[in-house]
Amino acid sequence: MIAARQHESQWYPASPAAAKDGEKREGPRETDEAGTVYREGVLLFNRQKFAASIDRFREALSQVKQPEFYIALGSAHLALDELDLAENQLHEGLELAQERGDEGASAALQNLLGQVLLKKGDPERALQHTMQAFKIDARIYGPNHPAVATDANNIGQIFQDMGDWQRAYQFTLHALTIDERVYGPDHPSVAVRLNNLGQLLLARGELERALQYTKRAMRIDQQAYGDLHHYVAVDANNVGKILQARGDLDGALEYMQCALLIDESFYGCDHPSMTIRIISVAQILEAKGDAAGALRQMARAERIEEKASGRPGGRKR
Repeated sequence: MIAARQHESQWYPASPAAAKDGEKREGPRETDEAGTVYREGVLLFNRQKFAASIDRFREALSQVKQPEFYIALGSAHLALDELDLAENQLHEGLELAQERGDEGASAALQNLLGQVLLKKGDPERALQHTMQAFKIDARIYGPNHPAVATDANNIGQIFQDMGDWQRAYQFTLHALTIDERVYGPDHPSVAVRLNNLGQLLLARGELERALQYTKRAMRIDQQAYGDLHHYVAVDANNVGKILQARGDLDGALEYMQCALLIDESFYGCDHPSMTIRIISVAQILEAKGDAAGALRQMARAERIEEKASGRPGGRKR
């Protein structure tokens, strides 16, 4: 299982951008109203109410065309795996940003397009867009800016998807180096990079280094968020996967059960997010020869999925 928080976007709440000189400018009232609707959509997005946020972003765009609104709308469609809609909206936004000479928005839109295209199984085009974002951000902000680190991280993930481990490691390590320089060695952003490097090294079979990076990420996240945060559960699960690959099934089970307990505390015992943790524990129990324990865990995962989907048998096919 690849680490969460792996691929990143760059959009965030912002005021509607002003049009370039010579372009039609919207009246202050119209811009303010659109900005208010947009910020309502951001709040909904941050609460993971993606479908509701799409309605607000579309309403904002119906009032004023702004690149930030397209970034937000594309992000919401991406969160719902509505990849064709996301791609269409991001292309529209990119065209608008390029017309206005808004390089910052262009870079963010290119980065998101890279994410969409990677999920659509087109890593070559994903790489083209994300490399363009990388070059723009480095030119605008300088080579040691967090936006450049985000681009480098995402390029690393694309190279990993393409099986180019050397360049994947190079770009992911570059992202880590930037964030350590900007934030210091114990910042949560550094933990993201460390986790991604750990997963990359796991895929390459470099288990000792993978374990070192991932345990360091876990220590940072525990310090930043406390022991019972979802990010710590992600770290613990990833440590468990590395230990499983090393053949340390007892250690793997300990960390995966830790991840399960944290997410039970964080989300609740019957939250759909629990199924991935429960299945991971079941797989380790099965590998240890505890067939009865594995079956109990799988039955629990099935009940949670059945409740979430509203139909017997759990998973939608």
